[in-house]
Amino acid sequence: MAYFGRYLSSQGSKNVLHYKYKGSDNSILYKLVLNPTYEVVINYIPLWLAPNLITLIGFFTVVFNHLVMAYYCPDLKTIAPSWVYYLNGFGLLFYQTMDALDGKQARRTNSSSPLGLLFDHGCDAMNITVRALSVASSLYLGATWKAMAIWITGASTFFAATWEEYYTHELNLPMINGPDEGVILCSMIHFASGFFGPEFWDYEVTGLGIQANTLLIAVSGGLAIVTIIWNGVTVCLKILDTKRVLRSKPGDYSEATIASSSFLVAFTRGLPFISIVIGMTLWMMHSPSDIFVKHPRLFLWTSGLLLSKLLTGLMVAHLCDEEYHPFTKTIAVVCFVGLHALYAIFEHDNLIESWHEDYALHEFFLISLISYSHMVFSLIWEMTTVLGIRCFVIKYKAN
Repeated sequence: MAYFGRYLSSQGSKNVLHYKYKGSDNSILYKLVLNPTYEVVINYIPLWLAPNLITLIGFFTVVFNHLVMAYYCPDLKTIAPSWVYYLNGFGLLFYQTMDALDGKQARRTNSSSPLGLLFDHGCDAMNITVRALSVASSLYLGATWKAMAIWITGASTFFAATWEEYYTHELNLPMINGPDEGVILCSMIHFASGFFGPEFWDYEVTGLGIQANTLLIAVSGGLAIVTIIWNGVTVCLKILDTKRVLRSKPGDYSEATIASSSFLVAFTRGLPFISIVIGMTLWMMHSPSDIFVKHPRLFLWTSGLLLSKLLTGLMVAHLCDEEYHPFTKTIAVVCFVGLHALYAIFEHDNLIESWHEDYALHEFFLISLISYSHMVFSLIWEMTTVLGIRCFVIKYKAN
């Protein structure tokens, strides 16, 4: 830690001890179907099983299924055996179940902690890329703008929801949301591809003149835009309320509360994410060697790792009640080198050799992987030290 610094400040380490989770799930599907099912299943989970271990089991399941899909469908369009699509469909439902059971297990064993929330959100952030790549394969998209659009849709809604949680101190899921209806929809896509074949999604919809997968992406994108706008409106209302409190009750407030009183500051919190999305999209569109066609999975995994680091940093700021500083060293380096590469592409379109882009992508991926891995392991160590707990073991005494 002496060489890289800490992710939890001294004040943040004190604040995280007093964190209390606030949130709700307003999905009708969750209330009527999913939650009653989880309430039954949780009774079969042994009390000695740590909540974070439940989260990890679910996450490793979708990662394994993702690797199987990547083996049979490396280019996001090769037709895989039917059982691969069924495997991904059931695996996603299993992950959704484990993702819900970890919180119930934490409350059941009285082992809830900020680390559990951070661990859960961290796995969810990584699953955005895992799910996008698997769904792109099932939808028969190939290395096209449609596959990039699938990832951007999931990444944008997740970032906006986490951004709203940072400002409102609550996570309130709407009546239709990604963790519930979104996961069910993705599972149904896998099942349909397993039954009909993924080429089923490439047919034109009668009367509309567009392919079924394109229509699905357009509808998902439209719903995502509406959700993000609602997140923005909610944050604006919260900022107005914060300004009113600061004016009516002058005194000492936390750094995060003072920073939350500015619309401009709130907007700048999303600039690194927007820069990554725009930068990677421009690279995909103007790459002299079609880098996205050559390495679609590596390309999106690089984007996903950068997203995960931004989201984790935002969650840490939320848990520690501190101001969020998104322009980290890793993001700054990647953005600078990326802009330099884009400038070189635009200025010397015919002089950039393909191996230059290959090296650049691999370097971006390694930087992102090493940086995020260090962040994950360091945060687990720091959180367990501050909270006085273990990550995958809970204290349990048999009756």
